Amino acid sequence: MNVKYSQPRVFDLLKRGRPTTEDISLSFDSSRIFTKKRPEPCDSGDHKNCDRDHSCEHSLPHAEREAITAHLSKVGLMDLLSAMLSFIRVAETGSFSVASRELHVSQPTISRQILLLEKHYSVRLFSRTTRCLALTDDGRMLLEQARNVHSILENTHSTLSGRQSHVYGHIRVGTPTAFGLYLTQQLDGFLNQHPDLSVELVVSDTFGDIVKDGIDLAIRVGMCQSGTTITRHLADVDRVLVASPDFFENHSYPAHPNDLLNLPLVVYGYGFHEAVWEFQRGNQQIRLPMHSSFTTNNSEVAHRAIVEGIGIGLMPLFSVRRELRLGNLVHLMPQWTVPKLDLHVVYPGPQNSCLRRKTVLDFLLSLAPDLAETIAPMKARALIGTESLNFMSLN
Repeated sequence: MNVKYSQPRVFDLLKRGRPTTEDISLSFDSSRIFTKKRPEPCDSGDHKNCDRDHSCEHSLPHAEREAITAHLSKVGLMDLLSAMLSFIRVAETGSFSVASRELHVSQPTISRQILLLEKHYSVRLFSRTTRCLALTDDGRMLLEQARNVHSILENTHSTLSGRQSHVYGHIRVGTPTAFGLYLTQQLDGFLNQHPDLSVELVVSDTFGDIVKDGIDLAIRVGMCQSGTTITRHLADVDRVLVASPDFFENHSYPAHPNDLLNLPLVVYGYGFHEAVWEFQRGNQQIRLPMHSSFTTNNSEVAHRAIVEGIGIGLMPLFSVRRELRLGNLVHLMPQWTVPKLDLHVVYPGPQNSCLRRKTVLDFLLSLAPDLAETIAPMKARALIGTESLNFMSLN
């Protein structure tokens, strides 16, 4: 899906405030960032494999290259800052054209800014081929420092403008489908409290790189280990085995996990990885490879298939609570439990911290008690003939 990226507020600072070198030097040690490295020879070659998405220095007109070289002797701090902010988005998106669209500047402008940085530091920031655009070791080092600069400038702008207590701007939250649907039911009151904040949900059941994808916060299942991100535990979520009451017009009620092997199932999984359902009752544990005629990699498709009576499925409780309350779904084999979903919130490191992200993070963490809600049994009801089902109600 096509997504938009909100231009960071720091660009407003660069365009309007024009802080002096002395102002910025009070906030960070610019000598670590802006000190030139010892000149290194440029790589040789005819550059036929330069990425077509990037106008490298060898593709720029000779006169323009000469102008940039001449300008280096008088390049200002603000020029470097603007180039660094463009460099951040090129590095995170892997594309000069995407960065130019997000930052609302032309692609040649982005290319000139990257070339300026490469000339200024006498390094090559990207390895360019016809297939990809990858950071060099020097590029990765500069990216870390540039993000620190970005954070300092944005936080300084918020403080000096007197808006440190006012939440505003655009934030992108990455979420699996099931959690995204749950979150839409919780957002109304939160957005009413912060009318100048806009939230974009980037919904996908596959997990990518949140930094490269420009995600400010993401919901993930399980602990995510990464040197560039921070992980906060959100909640341990119950999963329940459910089916539509109509399903049992033609099928028997399973009393034991092994009974599932002879019943139609709705399996939520990925690619060629075989789904395994685990059940526990007391000290007894059972692991069953699930072979099904209906498998999907989208949790909402699995949800709808279960409601329509296609088969029995295993779902997070927060996504089926309403159907359980209304009797549109039945909680099966309540005496058996399955491993909970370990939900976490993941976000880039503290160098990218800002008030709006902290506000959204606090809001997500406030949902933990609701997500961790459990279910308790109620009286059984007869459904079909002599078959009986244990319905469950919510606490």
